[in-house]
Amino acid sequence: MAQVWNLPGPARPGYLQRLGPAALFLGGLGLGVIVTTLLTSWSAYGHNVIAIAVLLEALAVAANIGMYLIGFRVLTSQPGHAGAAGEHPGLDGHRQAAGVQ
Repeated sequence: MAQVWNLPGPARPGYLQRLGPAALFLGGLGLGVIVTTLLTSWSAYGHNVIAIAVLLEALAVAANIGMYLIGFRVLTSQPGHAGAAGEHPGLDGHRQAAGVQ
């Protein structure tokens, strides 16, 4: 269909540039799992000190939220990278034709 409409091919970064975000995501995921596992296991060894257990569980929740946000940031397209909105050369013409600015 791209040939029929005479669309240019996708602009993709090279192989090594694509491996960077994947490695960063996997490293962040692995580190996040280790951190949350340690925080959760330490709260089990609190020797009935509820304040420490609650603090460690809250830190584990914060680490999980941080892991989610980092993963989301790494895996979504960013300005300046291929696939980001507004980079397709024919996109502006399609927006004008549709009346969308």
